[in-house]
Amino acid sequence: MTIPASATVSQKSTYNYFKIQGSSAREIYTSLLKHAKGPAGHDAYATTAIQVFQKSKLLTAPNCRFQKLQIYATFKITLPKLQSASRPAATQKTWQGFSTALQTHEEHHRSLWMACAAKLEQAAAGLSAKNCKALTAKFKTVWKAIETDCTRENNNFDRAEQKSLLLQPFIKMVIGGR
Repeated sequence: MTIPASATVSQKSTYNYFKIQGSSAREIYTSLLKHAKGPAGHDAYATTAIQVFQKSKLLTAPNCRFQKLQIYATFKITLPKLQSASRPAATQKTWQGFSTALQTHEEHHRSLWMACAAKLEQAAAGLSAKNCKALTAKFKTVWKAIETDCTRENNNFDRAEQKSLLLQPFIKMVIGGR
């Protein structure tokens, strides 16, 4: 008798902050660029890192398969935090808007990755193999393919968002030299 796998995706997010400073938009932006690095070492105003793993109960006869599959996704969202300083109200206001936009952007990355974790859950629930070591290998192969597609999707999202970031009042203030 085949018992269908039941799967769940759980997520946990932590927020980390790196300190930036400045009294003008240009000083703040310069500080931001000095401290902001993405996973590949390129400039990034903020980042979202993900780890995906599974815990499961396995049925071993006649083949190894998941009886109860649980997918976990942990996210580390890293954002800039502007230190207290005297600055014009307009600079503070545009920074707050920019900061909020960065957080919203990173939370969208999390949503994209959660959709990928759901795809993994769906694909992995039906896997089986002659032994559990082979099942683990299949699971890793499925995740690698989904992860590659999801990385591409997240990179495409970043490229599409670059134009809207340039329209942010804070960036316009930086470009204007204030």
